[in-house]
Amino acid sequence: MDNHDYQIFVPVVNRFDLLDAAIASTAPYSSLTVIDNSDGKLGDRYKDNEPITICRPPVPLNFQQTSNLECKLAKQRGAKYYVHMHHDAQFPPARIGELLDIARKADADGRRWLVVFTLYDILCVYNVAAMEDLGGYDAHLFHLYYGDNDLWRRAKLSGYERIEAGGKGIIHNGGGSTTINSDMRWKICNDHQFPLAAEIYRCKWGGNPEHETYSAPFDRPDVFTDMKPVVP
Repeated sequence: MDNHDYQIFVPVVNRFDLLDAAIASTAPYSSLTVIDNSDGKLGDRYKDNEPITICRPPVPLNFQQTSNLECKLAKQRGAKYYVHMHHDAQFPPARIGELLDIARKADADGRRWLVVFTLYDILCVYNVAAMEDLGGYDAHLFHLYYGDNDLWRRAKLSGYERIEAGGKGIIHNGGGSTTINSDMRWKICNDHQFPLAAEIYRCKWGGNPEHETYSAPFDRPDVFTDMKPVVP
């Protein structure tokens, strides 16, 4: 399939059995890059699978950092869009093409958009130019959860749409949060970090997601003059 305007990325930490199913869903497509945040545990699992590129950062990255890397790699490779999928996603292969068609039509129609969603961001398409304009995810303040809510808030204030494409045919294997739920160390850390991230979000935006009251980070438009994170 023609892939000159997009790239596909799937990050992974653990549960490589679920990753196998996710990768199988992309069989008709090329330009699939696995972001290996497993600290060496993935090994050479896909060394003989030619369409797959393995990207191993110097150190394992958190979700926000990984997402920003995806955008940078997509731009470096000349792509207008990038497909982000969870390692525990499974879907009919045609879904990626459908989402890309929605993205291309949105551009043709002159819409100002950031992301095309299916079942939330289990499988989605990002607009590289919009992500660059927003400065990507805030990897300085948020490590796992609430980083997406922060991005959506900044997108809304900047006039970018989130296009809902529906979750038909999308399966979230394991019921979600499989990275955390498959490693008790991750779960314990997240259980403690989650409420802290929630409080940071409230401090930054003056309320919980969908109940924000600030139009500038920390209600300081004099200091935060745009919607970009201090450290992306």
